[in-house]
Amino acid sequence: MKKMLILFVATSIPFGLIMGLLFRDLTLGVMAGLGYGLFMTLILGSLQLILGAKLGAKLGTSVKQKNEMELPLPLKEAILSCRNSVIAIHGAKIEQQDYTNGTGIIHVKTKVNIRTWGEKITFRVQKVSDEVTKVWVESKPVIPTTLLEYGKSLKNINAITSYLEKERF
Repeated sequence: MKKMLILFVATSIPFGLIMGLLFRDLTLGVMAGLGYGLFMTLILGSLQLILGAKLGAKLGTSVKQKNEMELPLPLKEAILSCRNSVIAIHGAKIEQQDYTNGTGIIHVKTKVNIRTWGEKITFRVQKVSDEVTKVWVESKPVIPTTLLEYGKSLKNINAITSYLEKERF
């Protein structure tokens, strides 16, 4: 709900100001802004809900998605599995990786697409024991002020989780 209110304000005020200045009529500007804001909120908000629901998202789901899992793999194999899981996401490439004593971090970035300006995916890997590794995965939009991303981060997390689940067995 808060997201929809922000979307309404972010679309109605600029449009209303432009219309008010363009036609030199404050009443017309306010009415046009309210109408346009309502229209955009209904259309974009509905798309967010529909596309997110198809992926199993709950109402009010954040654009930032996370998952945590344990893999029955040694650290090096778990890191390799995380690197390989990037192929499950179209247009993703590894930007940076760092491995130190018993931990690892992998930064991935996706290309711009019709739904978002790209996503940042971060893997954090930590050795639990010689045969078990804990993996945290986070996907979020490149632009931090993104309000709607139509379930793209959730889709990324689901694809990575599915790939890593297969590696478990």
